[in-house]
Amino acid sequence: MKELTTSKKGQVVKLFLTGLSYDEIAQQAGVAKGSVVNIVDEFRDGKLSLPPGMTEYIDELRYLVVEMKKHNTTVPQLENYILE
Repeated sequence: MKELTTSKKGQVVKLFLTGLSYDEIAQQAGVAKGSVVNIVDEFRDGKLSLPPGMTEYIDELRYLVVEMKKHNTTVPQLENYILE
């Protein structure tokens, strides 16, 4: 099996951080779904660095978490609100 380039792995991580499903990422990046799963796992384990241009997403996620803590809100509470 051919090793994916750092650039391709970065593309997969970027798509993951934008909220796409593994199937959508695989299709857009032109890689197998299993490769997407492996790349995301490597990213979660800290084995891959953040791709260029993703700092803004991380900053937005941090802001969201801080606001949730300020308002004593949990993820399940947000899910209930979104699904209503």
